[in-house]
Order: sequence, then C-alpha cells, then structure tokens
Amino acid sequence: MISGDREEEHEQVAPSPDGRGLLQRGKDASVSGMADGKRMESYDTFDLWAADQTAKHRKISNALRRLVQKTAPSLTESVKWGNGCWVGKKFPVAYLHAEADHLQFGFFGGAGLADPKKLLKGNGKFVRHIKVRTVEDIDAAAFSRLIRQAVKSERVR
Repeated sequence: MISGDREEEHEQVAPSPDGRGLLQRGKDASVSGMADGKRMESYDTFDLWAADQTAKHRKISNALRRLVQKTAPSLTESVKWGNGCWVGKKFPVAYLHAEADHLQFGFFGGAGLADPKKLLKGNGKFVRHIKVRTVEDIDAAAFSRLIRQAVKSERVR
C-alpha cells in the first residue's frame, strides 16, 4: 500500500562514517556508515524512502510500485540496504535503487530470469537490474513477466 501517513517525525544527528564530524539526517531517515566511507540512508518504510527521492524519481517509483502491487500483491514493501524493496515469504525479490539520473529496478535473483527483451543489466552472480529514466521506460508487460518469474523463483530457493 502506498501511503503518506506517519505517526511521528523526528530529526537525528549521527557520527559521520569517517568519524570526523556529525551528519544530520532527514526527519525520517538514519545514516549508516559503509565500509567505503559512503553514507547509506535507512528509512522506516518504503513510503519514507520514496518521499525522500526527487520528484522525477517519485513519479517513476510510484508507477513501479503500482505495477508490482498489481502483478504480485503477495510481496511486501520494505527498505533494505537503503533501497526500496519488495520481499516475498522468505527473501527479498526486487528493489529500487536511486542514482542521479535513473532508478534501478532490480531483481535479487535476476541472473536466473528469462529476459527475451534483454532488459536486465549487470554481470554479478545473482542480481540484475533495469535502468528506468522515465515512466515511459516502463514496459508493463515485460516488467510484469520478470516480476512473476522472480516471485516464482523466490518460492523455490
């Protein structure tokens, strides 16, 4: 479900990953230090993650959220590793990761998905993603096929 309701908002301060100062976080975000010294935001909900994106990214993420909800209503929205995620019964299935000029719509088991349109990018052992720059980049039929496959493969892991 996509909602903007929130019971409590708070602002937090945390040590910077390099230990040399403090980072101020947004009202609903927290910051985790990563091994490479970069900041990783974490959010309580997918709604809060989406709200923290640019207007262009929010438009794309809302369209993808509707598509995932329609295609795989059994998936639960969550936030993992600072990204919006859809989680199956046991494992994360898909995710959204924000880059400056696009969103990655990815699949944790994407390397094992049939992709006749060659939409999936990446060369890791498991994860594959699609770069989505505009709402028009969303091929609902092809994306839905990938989502359904990913849900099925999550069940057999």
